[in-house]
Amino acid sequence: MEQNKFFKLIWRINALAICIASLGAVLFILIGGLILIVEMRYYDTPPPVADTTENANTLEGLRLNIPYSPAIVEPYTYFELKTGKESTGSLSYSKSQIRNIAIVNLETGLTKWVFDGLQQEIESYEKIGKSIQNTDGHPEQLTTGLLLTVATSQRDMSVVRHVWVMKPNGDGLSKVIEGVTGEVDIQRFGKDQVRIIIETKNNVEIYPLDVDTLTIGEPSTVSVP
Repeated sequence: MEQNKFFKLIWRINALAICIASLGAVLFILIGGLILIVEMRYYDTPPPVADTTENANTLEGLRLNIPYSPAIVEPYTYFELKTGKESTGSLSYSKSQIRNIAIVNLETGLTKWVFDGLQQEIESYEKIGKSIQNTDGHPEQLTTGLLLTVATSQRDMSVVRHVWVMKPNGDGLSKVIEGVTGEVDIQRFGKDQVRIIIETKNNVEIYPLDVDTLTIGEPSTVSVP
């Protein structure tokens, strides 16, 4: 009789423990989901609205950043002028932004800034180039330019992106695609082929990029069904 009461007590404790564990798991998932949503909400902080006043280029927290693995092209290296702080704390996620890029000639020590102002966010800058044979007859990757994706905010709080190209030393800076409201993706395939893929509301546009002349051709369009 006493043994039956003991086993019943054990069963009740086990049932209560399972119930508490289940409630704890549900609560953990809910809290984790809330934190993830909040952090994703603050991950893509838009750049400040472009301004034409005298204070247009006044930003707090500016600092020069030397990337651990920047797009180095001999004899040039690239430093980033960033603003904002990096933090990954719960409910307080923030991401710093690249406002300008300094092209540093390591041989001469000369520095050249890519943009005149700071009212943009440089979302990415990537090397583009082609394969060549060196003097020993071995394949070598030659960088012919850099491709930059730059964002600016409008008065209606929308973000517009522009695609720029330039030579490794900063010469020939030009805007090749402007007014992009969707995402910009760079695809490399084959030996020297580069495509810029632009997502819009109703279709996807694919621009061929000539890595020698740093110009783009007519896009092909893929309609969204």
